Amino acid sequence: MNINKMANRLTRRVNPNLSAILYKSQGYKVNEDRDKFAIYSDPIALQVNKQDISQMDLQHLDNLNIQGRFASFFTDYRLQGVDRSTGKGGDILKVGNEFWLIVSTRGWGDDGTDQDSSSETWTRAIGCLQKTSPIT
Repeated sequence: MNINKMANRLTRRVNPNLSAILYKSQGYKVNEDRDKFAIYSDPIALQVNKQDISQMDLQHLDNLNIQGRFASFFTDYRLQGVDRSTGKGGDILKVGNEFWLIVSTRGWGDDGTDQDSSSETWTRAIGCLQKTSPIT
């Protein structure tokens, strides 16, 4: 059961879904000058429901020592936050003209596979607004 789909039927009446473009993090590469840069997948179109973050989210981000402007995104697509243990940066969501780096996620219905979308999978992600486009 995808609770997000059921809840989204109601919430989008007062907070419509937004079209977004997802760039999934593919890790990093290092060039000859030893400069490290992020690599992203080809763009994927999806719908997100953007909401303000809660006080608990702010405390969580403060504990992670992350500062900036934040928003929550709900989607039926699996998003990944920054994961230093695997060497992956966070995914990037482009919503309108804004680029959001996904810094934290919580997913439901995750079956442990690598599939990105199913009828049972959805993600609530916290994004940090980027001043410039990280996509080159």
